[in-house]
Amino acid sequence: MIDVAKTAPPNTRWIFYGIDVSWTQFSLSTDLPTNIFFKQASVISLPRSWDVSFDQLRMMHAALSDAEWPLALRETHRVLKHGGSIRLMALMKPCGNTPAILRQADLFNRLFYAAGMDSDLSQKMPQLVRDADFGMFIVIFGWWH
Repeated sequence: MIDVAKTAPPNTRWIFYGIDVSWTQFSLSTDLPTNIFFKQASVISLPRSWDVSFDQLRMMHAALSDAEWPLALRETHRVLKHGGSIRLMALMKPCGNTPAILRQADLFNRLFYAAGMDSDLSQKMPQLVRDADFGMFIVIFGWWH
């Protein structure tokens, strides 16, 4: 986000907000562009002043429990402008049937279960997005590079 904020065309009103429940996730750099702001907040309870404020939202690897995902999607829908877009990126568990991949998938499942998270979230996301009243959406699965 910082790199994109730094490359915003001059004389535009592009403003970038980063949120996280912990300040430790934010850059403490003093060389931040003036169009970027960080706020300690939870995606399941965004500020009321942000209603219908954002053109685009991006959630990356949110560590949310099964019960929190519907809340987070409703909140992002609330702060998104009409016609705006959301980009959700969730971890996908390893797939395949070699012994090494099966061990990886088992570890992945156990780690997510211990954290109260769903290791098959990518399979459930289309319905969660529909339930949050988003209009049209496209689901793309692929590898993170």
